Amino acid sequence: MLPKAHGNILVSFGRHGSLIGKSVEEPEVVARWQAPRVIELKYRISIPSQFAATEVEDFQVVHVHSEEAPR
Repeated sequence: MLPKAHGNILVSFGRHGSLIGKSVEEPEVVARWQAPRVIELKYRISIPSQFAATEVEDFQVVHVHSEEAPR
């Protein structure tokens, strides 16, 4: 188990079907900066997460859940 500490903003349980054969068809998580200190993480709502931070030090983390794989 990874520590719930600085540097860990999303801890997931695994790949959850994104591997097709030996290649990765789509990303697990799509990250993009909304502002200099705000990052957005978009991922399937079905991905079981162990830990999801809403802030790390003075950075804000926005979690966006989607029904489909993020693009």
